[in-house]
Amino acid sequence: MRYLKLKQVNESVTLAVTACAPATSGQYPGIVFEGDSNGERVGVELPPSSAQRQLSRLNLDSSSVVGQTITISRDPNPAKPASPYWGIVLALPSQAKAQPAPRRMQPGDEAKPLPDAPPLEFAPPEDEEAPSVASSAKTGAAGHPSKAQAIESAYLELWDRVRLHMLTRMPTGQAIGWDSIQSATATIWITQKDKGLV
Repeated sequence: MRYLKLKQVNESVTLAVTACAPATSGQYPGIVFEGDSNGERVGVELPPSSAQRQLSRLNLDSSSVVGQTITISRDPNPAKPASPYWGIVLALPSQAKAQPAPRRMQPGDEAKPLPDAPPLEFAPPEDEEAPSVASSAKTGAAGHPSKAQAIESAYLELWDRVRLHMLTRMPTGQAIGWDSIQSATATIWITQKDKGLV
């Protein structure tokens, strides 16, 4: 078995967990996740507090994680860039196969949907008393969009960008609800508004 040391931001490994137990060697205590990744038996050691916190976030513990396919990663830590956070997310068994190293999008990169990403299939909530978009924004003088239409258009464009980002960045097969997209969009919109960008 090969033990992996994930030290850099955005380093990750996806493995089908076969064992999860306290480390029996080493200077500092840790939790070792062992499993199969890309046909190879690997192990990754995490600090106990990080491992327990990440597992509890997924409603798992060291015994119930056995048999699950997870991705262990080092996530950015804005306060201490040299000490990235540990992250654990559930993954699909097919993701334990070879994965390209993740990279951040650079300015000018276009977001491309994953080839096997499931389409969003949801219906907006039905509320007969809610005002319709058509009635809430009226056209200004001489057919120019009113301020309300301009704001609405900017918000809908942001919503589409957030939806596309979530589709391209979420693990394949993970459901994305309209409420998650709306929540993220509203958070970004409010932050931009508070900073005077909108």
